[in-house]
Amino acid sequence: MVSSFTAAKEYIIQQLVDIYIQLEGLQLSHIGRPIFENDASGGVRIGPAFFDYDTNASSIPQGPFSTSFEWYKACIEHRQSLIQRGEVATSAPKDAALACNYLLDCVHSGLVHGDYNSGPFYLKHVDTRDVNYLIDDNYTIMGIIDWELAFAAPKESAFQSPVFMFNIGHVYQGNRLSPDEELFAEQFVKVGCKDLAQFVREGWNSFVFEMCAAADPYDRAQFERLLCTLWGSMNDKSEKELSWEEWKSMVQRDHTDESPVAE
Repeated sequence: MVSSFTAAKEYIIQQLVDIYIQLEGLQLSHIGRPIFENDASGGVRIGPAFFDYDTNASSIPQGPFSTSFEWYKACIEHRQSLIQRGEVATSAPKDAALACNYLLDCVHSGLVHGDYNSGPFYLKHVDTRDVNYLIDDNYTIMGIIDWELAFAAPKESAFQSPVFMFNIGHVYQGNRLSPDEELFAEQFVKVGCKDLAQFVREGWNSFVFEMCAAADPYDRAQFERLLCTLWGSMNDKSEKELSWEEWKSMVQRDHTDESPVAE
């Protein structure tokens, strides 16, 4: 029986470290969703990462992708297409399109992750809130649920801290890690997995980037704060915090020739 809250937290973190190490051993060749072969082999292949649809409602598979650069680029370009078609971000499509232009700049310049590679890739659970961890009265993790949307992802994305460790207030303040994430990274170092510790410590950038890629200007305050926060994380921390108007002016200046988006 765990004797204190601190001991319980440390025990859970140790188990999470073991789970991450097991997932690191499951290496996949492409970015996309795993598909079980419908034959006696029982094998798994990597299928499309997501789908788009044409005017006849026929699905258009996107991926699988052989490099992380292709993946990041395809995700933002798909978002751009949805904005152009009026399917998302309808409250302020021009601002949403501008955000996509900025995110593509981050991808092309290597700011999301400088070492774009061709794998291996790793299974990512997309909803690592605490509610998806089954824990008994002794704080033993008995299982993890809701794997339906899991996919093979770049390592810097797959090995971010679980979402329940993130402190969103810290994110908006430009702080990299919560105290729980620090403990998580330290535990990886203790067991000799310095590479995974680094992904935990540096996963903040890719986490905020992914939040920005899905952000909708309908929630205006969050939309603006996320993009300004990402800019701060990608640039010199000694510079003053960027306001929304400053961010918008800067990005507009870099994209004066972009095709217009109707409001």
